Amino acid sequence: MPSAPVYAFPEGSSGYVLLHRDVESLVYALVEFRKLEVDHDNDVDPEELFARFKETVGAFDSTPFAHESQWNLSLEELEHGIW
Repeated sequence: MPSAPVYAFPEGSSGYVLLHRDVESLVYALVEFRKLEVDHDNDVDPEELFARFKETVGAFDSTPFAHESQWNLSLEELEHGIW
């Protein structure tokens, strides 16, 4: 059975944004994000983490990076040392 797209509902907006092509893609991104968190805690360079996550997840599903999504915002925060 095919999975439906996953949408985000940004705070302060009445609309929605396509976040992932399907639930499998969302789960894949969350697993990769957890790996990123572990590596971040082990002092891996944030720019390297940003590039690796975007490349790995983007190869599986380019949707999360096709527009100004929460993924892009989170990765920018990581890259700039905000978290």
